Amino acid sequence: MSDSEHGGLDGLEEAAEAADLERMWDREDRERLRAAMPGKYRQAKVAKVGSTVQCPVCDKPFRKRSYQQAFCSNKGKGNCKDTYWNTVSEKRAFRARLYNL
Repeated sequence: MSDSEHGGLDGLEEAAEAADLERMWDREDRERLRAAMPGKYRQAKVAKVGSTVQCPVCDKPFRKRSYQQAFCSNKGKGNCKDTYWNTVSEKRAFRARLYNL
């Protein structure tokens, strides 16, 4: 029997190609989201207090409670504020990658 009948090298190569494609699509999605974040951030910053806006990171709608609020959360595990600044700032993104190793 050949290797391909047992899922040998051909199966491994196909799995590697699939993983590469998935990483490429993930990267494209991240880049698209990263490009959209600053515009959403500006919209949230200029909105009036009490209005409902969308979070620039997770798109969750929230009611703006103070003039400087632009994110739905800035504490805990789902911290959109830190996620935003770690995404749009190259210096912070580099530092975040170092600490997440």
